[in-house]
Amino acid sequence: MIGKSLAHFKITAKLGEGGMGEVYRGEDSKLGRDVALKVLPDIFAQDADRMARFAREAQVLASLNHPNIAGIYQVEQSDGVHFLVMELVEGETLAERIARGPLPTEEALRIALQLTLALEAAHERGIVHRDLKPANVKITPQGQVKALDFGLAKALEDDPSDAGSQPPLAHSPTLTAHMTGVGVLLGTAAYMSPEQARGGTADRRSDIWAFGIVLTEMLTGKTVYAGKTLSDTLAGVLAREPEWESLPKDTPTSVRRVLERCLAKDVRDRLQAIGEARIAIENYLEDPEAEQAEAITAAEVAKIPAWRSALPWALTGLLTVALLGSLFVFRPEAATTATAAPLRMRISLPEQKSIFRGYGSSAVLSPDGRKVAYVFSQGVRYEIFLHSLDQWEGTALTSEGGESRPYQPFFSPDGDWLGFVTPTEMKKVPVSGGTPITLAKVNLARGSSWGPDGTIVFAPNPRSGLHRLPSAGGESEPLTELDEEKGEASHRWPQVLPGGKGILFTSHTGTSNFYDANIEVVVLETGERRVLHRGGTFGRYVESGHLVYVNRGTLFAVPFDLERLEVTGSAAPVVEGVAASSSEGSAQYSVSPDGTLVYVSGTGSSPTVSAVRVDRHGNSTPFWEEQQVYGSPRFSPGGKYLAIEIEKDDQSDIWVYDIERDVPTRLTFDAADDEQPVWTPDGKQIIFSSKRDGPSNIYRKTADGSGEVERLTEVDRDQYPRSVSPDGKTLAYGEQNPDTLWDLWLMPLDGDGEPEEFLATPFMELLPAFSPDGRWITYFSNESDVWEVYVRPTSGRGKWQISSG
Repeated sequence: MIGKSLAHFKITAKLGEGGMGEVYRGEDSKLGRDVALKVLPDIFAQDADRMARFAREAQVLASLNHPNIAGIYQVEQSDGVHFLVMELVEGETLAERIARGPLPTEEALRIALQLTLALEAAHERGIVHRDLKPANVKITPQGQVKALDFGLAKALEDDPSDAGSQPPLAHSPTLTAHMTGVGVLLGTAAYMSPEQARGGTADRRSDIWAFGIVLTEMLTGKTVYAGKTLSDTLAGVLAREPEWESLPKDTPTSVRRVLERCLAKDVRDRLQAIGEARIAIENYLEDPEAEQAEAITAAEVAKIPAWRSALPWALTGLLTVALLGSLFVFRPEAATTATAAPLRMRISLPEQKSIFRGYGSSAVLSPDGRKVAYVFSQGVRYEIFLHSLDQWEGTALTSEGGESRPYQPFFSPDGDWLGFVTPTEMKKVPVSGGTPITLAKVNLARGSSWGPDGTIVFAPNPRSGLHRLPSAGGESEPLTELDEEKGEASHRWPQVLPGGKGILFTSHTGTSNFYDANIEVVVLETGERRVLHRGGTFGRYVESGHLVYVNRGTLFAVPFDLERLEVTGSAAPVVEGVAASSSEGSAQYSVSPDGTLVYVSGTGSSPTVSAVRVDRHGNSTPFWEEQQVYGSPRFSPGGKYLAIEIEKDDQSDIWVYDIERDVPTRLTFDAADDEQPVWTPDGKQIIFSSKRDGPSNIYRKTADGSGEVERLTEVDRDQYPRSVSPDGKTLAYGEQNPDTLWDLWLMPLDGDGEPEEFLATPFMELLPAFSPDGRWITYFSNESDVWEVYVRPTSGRGKWQISSG
């Protein structure tokens, strides 16, 4: 196979083989990237029904988008060969690492923590791995853990209706070329749960068992259930307890308890959710000294990891409880010893005001670490406050509303000026106070950084490369260009590095979140671009010699050589609970050269709520007992169904809930966000927005799930559907415009005619809705500097404001 091509994939090397197929390294000639190709065994490929089921299941697996899960890209066929295209993960397997001997406790727990995050994300989507083992876990050179072959055991199993023909594949511990033989099972016997060994069904608790086995083997360096034969191994799984005495003496008590619960043979006594293991491991890693008396010797307490010594502010530990909207500031003492206790300070915010958590960091430190600038939001008015850390209260530098509202503050290198942006302009203001000075036009900028040479590097809009301009104002010039062949959609959140040799920035391909974004550096002398880290965003250099970045609300640090502009070690988590936006790639933190860290506490994901229905008497009934991230509920015209967004792992999909049968059904499966469902009046179709092909454009699909998704618009702007006219002929929707912000548009749904602009002003118009007779359209506008509701006839002539305040 080496040197041959399958479709547009050229095979360059063989990576391995197993019962689930041979795996090759390949070059994707279309996207210019290396991938892993898993060629499926003939027994699967020759069964048309099984391949159809497999393709459907693989589509669900492809929706898994998590930094600790190796992604599945697509299912392909070429010259009769069926194969999967998957993410190529460099590095060694966990099995190879364990073969060198037991892992130190902290190293094992940090790997285990990333595994729990992967399992938790999959289990929340109803996906079970079924074959978790060290050989299916890879550790990249940067220290990132990736679970491989997620859910493929399920995807490759037989249809239950074929149970009479041969043993179900999902019941097996070893998938080999002889898998049609009697008694041969899928998976690996030494990692199977007791219920799988008995031929039962695997669920999330089977993965929890396998996780317990994997963690035990990391700590001991030994196979927990080793046997000379398959029968011996299964007998041990079913009857024998693990050799708990083989665990290292320094194993934390809390971790021992987790292992005992993971490896309970009765599923009812086992951990019921992998999140319980995650919490226990996180708590220990946050404060290992808390178990000092039980599990850690005095000599080991003194062994502080090198990354903690290098980042003094990390020694404060991780804050787990914080008031929403509070700011936290850490700064180290003058002492340089690893045990010096940093100063901690919380800035409480005034009532009725909250930190703006939108685009970019809303809390930034001055270069000397003595001041923090932060953005308040109150309705449609934003205020930038400057707060000296030796003062009780801050002072307002600027306060505006509407399209002049200020955000994204950034300091000049000397700390005398504060730059900021509005939706349409970049400005600067003296920190001593005064009138802001306009520097440039922008359109929803995505980050700015003021260099020592008097140049400001910035991203002028959400879908551009970086630009630079003189800090005195003037014309900007491009600094980076988007690579269309790689599918790049944005360069944003720049930082001019000390010395001015390069610019850090985040590059992104336009998927629904920034978990797989790249942190890059552009070398100013040559224009060369280098990828420093894959899987993170909002990178910042710290003068301790580290690159810090955020992924899923956790701040990570990785050693960085400023002279060579290269990463020189593995990443480690430093602070959890940093407020971040997965859809924008921004994070609410800032680090000054003197080592002060300020961040806004919070989570990176949306709050979970209940979905309830309320009758005319105020009585509420939940649709689901489970609290999730719900949005945009819309009843069908007949009231029998509910279309609703459900967000999992920071990815939104449309679901349809059958109210009479009490059954929810997922309607969309794309890895990008699908949002804002709108019913057609006949109840047969649902129109929605999706980022599956770039910006949020408008699509539709039949409400019963049959047929393919149809794209209705194709423009390089975000759009959101809101209302269909009673006759079903016209869709009212909102569209973002670089010059007029958000406008209202009307589109014929019968394909007869082009979309037409209904209302465009210098202000924002949102949320159009047809009246029941179709003669009027209501909408929101901030033209009076506060949001109000207006109504216009569909002819567009005249308007009436119908709300006050």
